[in-house]
This record gives sequence, C-alpha cells and structure tokens, in this order.
Amino acid sequence: MRCYKASSHALPVPALLNSRSASSTMSNPATKPTPDFYASARFNMVESQLRPNRVIDDKLLGIMTRLPREAFLPADQQTFAYTDSDVPVGYGRKLLSPMVLARMIMALALKDDDRVLDIGPATGYSSAILNDLAGEIIALESDPALIRQLQQNKVDFLLENTRLVQGSLSDGHAPASPYNAIILQGAAQWIPEKIINQLADGGRMVCVVYPEGDLYGKIGEVRLYTKQAKGIVEQKLFDAAASMLPGFTTRPKFVF
Repeated sequence: MRCYKASSHALPVPALLNSRSASSTMSNPATKPTPDFYASARFNMVESQLRPNRVIDDKLLGIMTRLPREAFLPADQQTFAYTDSDVPVGYGRKLLSPMVLARMIMALALKDDDRVLDIGPATGYSSAILNDLAGEIIALESDPALIRQLQQNKVDFLLENTRLVQGSLSDGHAPASPYNAIILQGAAQWIPEKIINQLADGGRMVCVVYPEGDLYGKIGEVRLYTKQAKGIVEQKLFDAAASMLPGFTTRPKFVF
C-alpha cells in the first residue's frame, strides 16, 4: 500500500462524526474548518454515502477514507468536499460526487497491473484514487490550467503510477492504448468510436450517459461497456447525475 506524502492534507480519521460541528461550518463559510472537521466529514462520507450504496470494495474504501478530497478543490469549495454532490473546480468543470465515482470505479473491477485511461480528471482526485488501484493511469485533461493543478497534485500525493497527458477529451489517447479500463469523469451524450477502439480485449469502460437533445428534466445513467469477442456489450448499472464533459455533448455532423 502506498503512503501519501506527509503534509497538512494527511489527516487522521476520528471514530465519531460531530455532525453538528460539520453542519455549522458548512453554513458559515467564514468559519475556517479545522483538520478534525475534514476528517470527520470524510469518515461520514464513507459510512453514510458509500457503504449504504453498495460500495463494498475494502481497498477502494480505504483509499477514499485517507485521501483528502478538499485538497483537490478551490478554497471556496473545500467545505463542500464530502457532500453527496458534484463540486465545481472552476473552468466549467466539476468533480463527480463521491458515491457515483466510487461505484463507477468499483464496476471496472480493476487489477493491479491494469492500464487505465482517466478522461477529464480535472484536478486529479479520481486519478489519485486510481493510482493505488491499478498499474498505470493515463490522466487525460484538455484545460491547461487544470493540467497545472494536476501536475502539482501528482507531486503532492506521490502519484507515481499516473502520467499526465494534455489533449482533446473526446479523442482519448491512442498512443498509450489499448486500455484495460476507461472512465469518464463526467457525462456524455455520445461515445466516440475512437475511444471504444482504445479498449483492450476484455476491456471495460464506464461513464454517465444522457440521451441526446435537451437535458432539461433528464436523468443520466451509468453504463458499463465491455469489449468481448462478439463486440461491445453494454450494461446499465444505475441512475446518476453528472455535468457534461467538453466534447461529449454534440455528435459531430458529417457534411457530404
């Protein structure tokens, strides 16, 4: 098991959650949260959001118990790190809610030597989790400002198995393919064939999918795609909400 670099982000996990204290801090942004506040909130996230929602992988739960999600958020969003919702990181992007992310990762059934393409990790919270679950992580990000934050977090959290790549999210990253697993850190209305083609035989891809067209009042669903000898097998896992990823909202139109 890897150890994170010692820093102010490495926090102990208390046995009890002081929910009254956490609620008070959330409602008063001027109150500077204490280390115990974040540790309590992280513990509560695991016990009240993840475990009751079928996240049962002990290794994954252990990582999410230790990894400080607040460190991957802007200062004005850190007190919302452990709420059951997407949280903005700026540049029009959000981190997936912890429960949705955890269930998506668990669905990939990762092995220690798997190569994973993490599409749109923003500041890198998802890549930091995957770093301790698989052999090689390709973190593909399109925004230069987010790439800089990713790079800093890669250093701060000793993400030795993670390699950063800047490029179009909807293109994937063919040079490092084939991948045993691909995960999209946001929603899509269509899945580019070029990304599907980057899966290895037996490879799995998971993402939140919305129907094409107007999204008003629509709910997404997490789907698992598995590359088998007979083709791509698609399976609906559960309903979920997520923000759209750049490049995945409009299917390109061909002009003849």
